[in-house]
Amino acid sequence: TADIQFFNDESGNYVLAISNGYSDHNYAGGASFYDGGTSIYKSTGGTFSYVQNLGGCGVASSTPFEIDGTYYLAQPVRVFDSWGTGTVEGTSYIWKWDGNSFSNFQSFSTKAATYFPFFDINGEKYIIVGNNYGGNVYYPVLVGINSYVYKWNGASFVQYQTLPRGSYNYFKLGESDFITDGSKLYEWDGDSFELSTKLNPSGLNPSYWKIYNDSGVDYLLAPNSGGASKLYSYVNDKFEEMVWFDTRSAAQADRFIIDGDEYISIANGGTENGIYKMN
Repeated sequence: TADIQFFNDESGNYVLAISNGYSDHNYAGGASFYDGGTSIYKSTGGTFSYVQNLGGCGVASSTPFEIDGTYYLAQPVRVFDSWGTGTVEGTSYIWKWDGNSFSNFQSFSTKAATYFPFFDINGEKYIIVGNNYGGNVYYPVLVGINSYVYKWNGASFVQYQTLPRGSYNYFKLGESDFITDGSKLYEWDGDSFELSTKLNPSGLNPSYWKIYNDSGVDYLLAPNSGGASKLYSYVNDKFEEMVWFDTRSAAQADRFIIDGDEYISIANGGTENGIYKMN
């Protein structure tokens, strides 16, 4: 299992979307990819019952979102061939929930897609279709691959902005809206996302950034997969490094409060996990 998402459609239905990811195994010189797709379960207050599988082979995540009272699920597909070629080029979908099951709403031609973030800026709705590479998992094609920002027009998403290839995460600090692919930072200028020099995100794992506010100040807690993890404050449209954590291959980080004391937990891939008490 790669990802689990949950939403309540406000009609008494509780919905789980379980993305089963993919694994590749060599059998007699060949390769197979677990054809798990995204499984949907529904509960009306008791146990969850199976509803459907949305298909797809290498599904790493799904994104539930709501527009005008209607619920949707964005499902990027990384690998399309469950046996043999490992092709990453195909069609990913946004699914529409009708209270009982999902039906196809909109399709996108994608290449090794792993994440479709949905977000709202000043009342306008956007989604990013992130493409990583073409071809197949054995011989990836990196040239001529782009990602795209789509904007909701009241009926569907239409292409709005072209970005370099990659999987993007959206986050908001103060009045500023950002996206990052883990190597570069982009800031919303009122019309589009433009490259920003406010922060170098290289090595910082944006999939697990923790954004929080304390006493009116916004903070970014960023685990680093390649070195030290960091805690930044964001004041007057500027990032300021507050704390430096000696980590190795940090995957996730979180902040929590116990009896009024603040703690930071960091999961390290190569060393012991750490819990830090802030002062």
